[in-house]
Amino acid sequence: MRFKVPQNIDMPDRIVGPLTMAQFIYAVIGGGIAYAIYSKVPAPFGTVLALPIALFTAACTFVKIQEQPFLKFLMHFLAFASTPQRRVWKQASDASVKVEIIHKVKETNPLLQNQPSKSDISDLAGKIDSFGKGDFLGRT
Repeated sequence: MRFKVPQNIDMPDRIVGPLTMAQFIYAVIGGGIAYAIYSKVPAPFGTVLALPIALFTAACTFVKIQEQPFLKFLMHFLAFASTPQRRVWKQASDASVKVEIIHKVKETNPLLQNQPSKSDISDLAGKIDSFGKGDFLGRT
């Protein structure tokens, strides 16, 4: 083999151990914020404030839900939760607009103004039926 073809090019590069660059940045920033709160705020309150930040940071860094990073899953969940789940159809407003458009098209289109009558259609159907009774060329 002359050339080596790269494979798995869609996988992110591992920077530090098993962490990708995004995971490493989440861990450094979240861990730094949690450590700063823990060290600057007095003992019982610092732990209470730093623990949720540390847990959120750990979830963003290591947890995957259905092969998606936790932060992406959380964003999709928040978008789903913030949109209304019930759709309401307002028939009256849409129907009146469509009827007006159809009437305007019929008034402006000359092909739609001269529609054949029922007698014209029945005469045409009779001619088509009689054509099939004779030979291929229409002779009886």
